Amino acid sequence: MRIYLLFIIVLCGACKTKQISRATKSDCEKFKTGKFLHESVGDPVIYKIERNDSIQTEIKGKSGGSVNFKITWRGPCSYELTFLNQYIITPDSISESGKNLKVKVDIIKVSNDTCFVVAYNGKSSLPGIVYIDKK
Repeated sequence: MRIYLLFIIVLCGACKTKQISRATKSDCEKFKTGKFLHESVGDPVIYKIERNDSIQTEIKGKSGGSVNFKITWRGPCSYELTFLNQYIITPDSISESGKNLKVKVDIIKVSNDTCFVVAYNGKSSLPGIVYIDKK
């Protein structure tokens, strides 16, 4: 519960334009391709992300299951993920109805090798943090 509150406080602060400026094109450039770690509010699993110009692969925690998305950049700091396929056989894997899933993501703030994001699936939004994976 404390982690959830911490993320909300950080993201609310990041959204106040008078105190913190929004991410710029040059800030977001280093998150377009490479290897990253992703944490979402309310989800204890850390996802490894491998991203090239057109495909994003998310590897779930220690289970090693993965989901592939087509990535389309809609602006310098926003992109859309379209489900391609998955290699996860668990109760929380994407159902048949979710296979048409599109998620829009906005990078709202960049600080060094970390960016704060908000993902929208059409029904709800989910804040998260993405780190550049230095391993």
